[in-house]
Amino acid sequence: MFVVIQTGGKQINVTSGQEIFVEKIIGETKDKVIFDKVLMIGQSFGQPFLEGAEVHGEILKQDKEKKIRVFKYKPKKNSKTMYGHRQPYTKVLITDILINGKSVVEKPAPTPTIKDEEVKTTILTTKEPTPAVTKVIPEKAQTSPVVKVAKKPAKKTTKTELVPEDDITKTVISEGNVKTIFDHKNMTVKVISEDDEKATKK
Repeated sequence: MFVVIQTGGKQINVTSGQEIFVEKIIGETKDKVIFDKVLMIGQSFGQPFLEGAEVHGEILKQDKEKKIRVFKYKPKKNSKTMYGHRQPYTKVLITDILINGKSVVEKPAPTPTIKDEEVKTTILTTKEPTPAVTKVIPEKAQTSPVVKVAKKPAKKTTKTELVPEDDITKTVISEGNVKTIFDHKNMTVKVISEDDEKATKK
């Protein structure tokens, strides 16, 4: 609910359960405070204050704000003064909002309390023996899964041979089905496959 009160020359918007900081109010911690200068409650406005409207609170803390520095200077008069100031304040908790002695704050519905005897009876009635459950695993599920291992492709092997023929040095390199012959004397290269060799032999 939207409520506006006036205290310490200021207008403050408050709600129930809110903690506010106001100008110093005479009192000690946990003392009750009543704000009777209420300007507005909901859609009803005062002229300037509402009659019979009150806001109740409780003092939580009496303290002072952080120190500020005040410096005064008068030119050509050799006058300089500096002093500090800490403004006192009161921390208040808003507890209730009243109109003509009746509270306007909507209080939450109380939670239903359950006695220990009712809890015990409900536990006894709902407690039932749980049937034993046996799981049947099919034979297919019991067997371990077959893991197929992919075969790696065979690596190509290369062989180099030195073949002396009539004082001619040759180098033969075989890669799979292909043979490469290097003639170092005549500086020639021949590439022969096994299929061609078989055909020539036939």
